[in-house]
Amino acid sequence: MSSFDSAVNTDFLRISKSLVPYLDADKQKAAAIFIKAFELMSTIDLFSREEFVRSITKPRDSGWEKIFLSDVRSSISDEKGFFIDAILKLSEVKDLFAVKNNEQTDFNIPITPAQSAASPNAPPPYASTNSSQILDKLSGILDPNQLQILKVLSAFIK
Repeated sequence: MSSFDSAVNTDFLRISKSLVPYLDADKQKAAAIFIKAFELMSTIDLFSREEFVRSITKPRDSGWEKIFLSDVRSSISDEKGFFIDAILKLSEVKDLFAVKNNEQTDFNIPITPAQSAASPNAPPPYASTNSSQILDKLSGILDPNQLQILKVLSAFIK
């Protein structure tokens, strides 16, 4: 449960929601609507307090998107979360390639005479790695659903 849900759903609301299935069928709808109206009033009240808004606000520093996806992933079921897992894995792979690229740039890896003769603007040697080779390497760490999504995304990007 998120901090927002915890703040809005007071003990009274949680108990009231638990009570609904035990009411007579003709009273359940009215009780549920009353509970939701009370929940709305509680939400409006909470957001009228600036200290509450500050307490649930998260910084949007670099990398906040991954933190957001991780938060979402923790609140959904495994069968619905495989797509988010795949996105997070792709993000990790992208970060690995960025680190590898930075290391090669930062440490001035020597270029062979054949590479320098080809062209000063030639792509680095790892750029010739095709996507199927990358997918083969990743297949061991991804589950079948994630691998399938990755293959679809790869085909779409091509």
